[in-house]
Amino acid sequence: MSKLAELARNSEIREKILSLLREPSYEKVSGDLLVALGKLGLENGLPVTENIISVFDELPDSVKAQACVVLGVLRDEKAADLVWSFLQRVSGDRQLSTAALMALVDLGDDRANDIIVSALEKGDFTVEHLGLAARIGDERVVKPIMKLALLSDNPRLRVAAINVLAYIVKMKGTRPILPYLSHSKKTIKRLARQVVKLSRQPLSYFKLFHPLDKEFY
Repeated sequence: MSKLAELARNSEIREKILSLLREPSYEKVSGDLLVALGKLGLENGLPVTENIISVFDELPDSVKAQACVVLGVLRDEKAADLVWSFLQRVSGDRQLSTAALMALVDLGDDRANDIIVSALEKGDFTVEHLGLAARIGDERVVKPIMKLALLSDNPRLRVAAINVLAYIVKMKGTRPILPYLSHSKKTIKRLARQVVKLSRQPLSYFKLFHPLDKEFY
């Protein structure tokens, strides 16, 4: 545990950290402060979710985004509606909305699914969206990601897409890609078989899509 997290065990110091989070001048260190609180929640069972929620509305948006990520890692479903409301408000800001979306996925909130699927279908997505698509396992993501794996001009995106598909197959079996395994076009069938072969890798291969429970990453 970090020195800051050790200090934050003291309730008075924890209150001081919460007050610092409200101050714009401490914005640059807000991530460290939030992670310290988060570690206390994970390792000591302290009610830091409630602490963070209590000051959330007073935080600058950039700090709110960091708070969302920490709330997601804490896996406390009480935070889901708060994170969802923030996501709705900052949907036009890619960086802030992606942080909130990550938190919703961590919290297991299905409201994230439609947003991720829509972004992929419209082609308006980030690499983070691909990782989140793998984690939600919603079969609706398979079609746009197959298209990306087949047609993208970006080799890195193609590789990322194939890895996402392989992870989905590993977690859900071959059902999501069955139509592609029997497709009439050889290129599509070949890609589907490549995905199945890659899915046989150990889970450690997919660690970016399969983070350990309750860990800051």
